[in-house]
Amino acid sequence: MSIIDYKRRTKSPFIWDGDVMRPQVRAFILGLIKQNFPGAIGAFVLGSITTLHWNNSADVDVNVVYPEKTKTRPWQTIAISMAKEKIYIPETPHIVNFYVNKPKDAKDAIDRTVGAYNLGNGAWLKRPDDLYVDPATQEDKFKKQIEDIDINVAELNRDVKDIQLIIETFRHAPDDEKQLMLDHLLDKKKEIEEDLKALTEEYDELHKARLAAFEKEFAGDRNAANKHLLNQTLPGNVVFKMMERYGYRELLEKLRDIQKGLPA
Repeated sequence: MSIIDYKRRTKSPFIWDGDVMRPQVRAFILGLIKQNFPGAIGAFVLGSITTLHWNNSADVDVNVVYPEKTKTRPWQTIAISMAKEKIYIPETPHIVNFYVNKPKDAKDAIDRTVGAYNLGNGAWLKRPDDLYVDPATQEDKFKKQIEDIDINVAELNRDVKDIQLIIETFRHAPDDEKQLMLDHLLDKKKEIEEDLKALTEEYDELHKARLAAFEKEFAGDRNAANKHLLNQTLPGNVVFKMMERYGYRELLEKLRDIQKGLPA
């Protein structure tokens, strides 16, 4: 899953046979690319699934590359739709996700990642470095990050239950009380909007902290960052990975989408 996973003796045997991707896995992924991403000029697997630090919930992240002048938005939409389907590679516990890039962005992705494997010719673009960070070293920062989130989620759960109760009461209320119920409902809706807004801001802060881990610490010295991959071990990225492991990132993304869907 990430650099916070303990080192295994081998890469995932569901995906790899030693240092080579299993033929049936590679064929399955290439088949999906051919079917869903016509016109792509390349594709590679990157991230922790290429390393010894993985678990069964690790995704197989695939970058699909299009020519520089291509309008990639339609293909990005397809990639997002496929991610929602949660496509498992047959006979494995691993989901495959697709990301669409142009050559320059693809190069940056390879520079930043721990390992990259070319699906076209089955060769390594970048052999993975053996990185590991003990999550305990960032435990305090992680706890501080989730305190406000836990409070807001608890408040949100209470507001949702209150709304369910109000709706149930409304169904059986006499006509002269229904307006009062509607007023309560609108008040609770406003509280939920405030909770969602707070959680959306938490998500944005989380995302910015991770970006800072990849940019701020090594501003003006990308070569050093690429060479040693120290940006993978910076606190912002480690806390992000911990949020991901315990489901906070997924929760925040869902709530962010809900918040965006509410009327202004």
